[in-house]
Amino acid sequence: MYIIFPSNLLIHNAPRRFFVFLVIATTGSLKPPGIKRHRSPVDATTGVPEDTEAASAKLTQALAKQEYPNQSVVPRDDSNYVLLPADTWCGTFESPAEPETDFTINAYIPDRTRHLWRLDDVITYGFMPYETKYHRNIPDKAERCDPTDYRKDAFKAALKVYLDNVPLNFQETHEDMSKLDFSKPEDRKKVNIRIAFGWPVQGGAWGWTSGGEALRCAQQFASLFLGGLPSSAEDAKDFNKEWLAEVKRTIYHEIGHAFGLDHEHESPLSPTSNKLDPVTATMVATLFDEKSIMLYSGIPYKADPKKVTKDTLFPSHTDFVLLMLMYPDVAEPSGAFAHAAKSMGFNQDSIDVMLGMLKEAFEDPTAIKHNIIDNLRKIIADNINEHARLAV
Repeated sequence: MYIIFPSNLLIHNAPRRFFVFLVIATTGSLKPPGIKRHRSPVDATTGVPEDTEAASAKLTQALAKQEYPNQSVVPRDDSNYVLLPADTWCGTFESPAEPETDFTINAYIPDRTRHLWRLDDVITYGFMPYETKYHRNIPDKAERCDPTDYRKDAFKAALKVYLDNVPLNFQETHEDMSKLDFSKPEDRKKVNIRIAFGWPVQGGAWGWTSGGEALRCAQQFASLFLGGLPSSAEDAKDFNKEWLAEVKRTIYHEIGHAFGLDHEHESPLSPTSNKLDPVTATMVATLFDEKSIMLYSGIPYKADPKKVTKDTLFPSHTDFVLLMLMYPDVAEPSGAFAHAAKSMGFNQDSIDVMLGMLKEAFEDPTAIKHNIIDNLRKIIADNINEHARLAV
């Protein structure tokens, strides 16, 4: 599983799978439990609360002392495994309306933590009617594109699986999507994730997702495409099991991108033959996860080209754990964050310091201290990069 800083477009090809990366945008209203409020003195030079800097130093010291799981890992001095950011999504097989955006470049955002959603963001999503200004460069039929209840329910069911594990605030928009003009940036900003349905497009692409706030606003019309969904339960009877499984996997995969996950086969620790584009630095990459929903299937392994990656139909344990670490819920030992930290191999001393940092970040539930969350994410990411491992 792996996370990056980018803003590119990710595509899901028919016989393949994906990998994990994290991105952020803006909005606002997830509220962790209230904690007794106090004000911390601020360092005039850094602008960071003094006790936050002290906690960060304490956490770094605790991490330096602990032992890590003995999991086999690709040597870092192997030139085939250069650390790079998970900021290159799949690219697009569709062209947006004018003005066009070049999705082929490998862009990165230096502020890596800001490419993730903030914990108090209100993330709006909506389904695009066929009649909206959603023009595609391939012919399609209304019945393949209409956001029917069956298609919307399929998306919402997969989204709920993620939200049962990750404390983000997704809300379906109250805007009338048919009355918005998505050629206008101000209308695109009203709906963070604009979902369109249709047939798998040329090249066998079953889906794609725009990553990062900048691209979601730049990408005209849809920002998440899902191909091949039947229009109804009755319609689904005409599709074989393999097709329906691919459709369901695609939904999980594209939502994973929306949460910030990137393709597993493009991870700097991937043992596959997939070509890795050289780009700056990785935000966080776990040990290669062959069970990740972000992994394409059918990709040969370098050591044994006769062996290929297998189908994955559901987010892996490591997929969820990495998301829970990047999106902490509460500053409590019983919370999902604490359990995820233990699963990722952090010892109790380190977890206690992390929870102390979260307590400070969540002291005022109406004003989360994002600088503390960003700092915690960075420390966790750096540690996983240095001691690559999977969740257990």
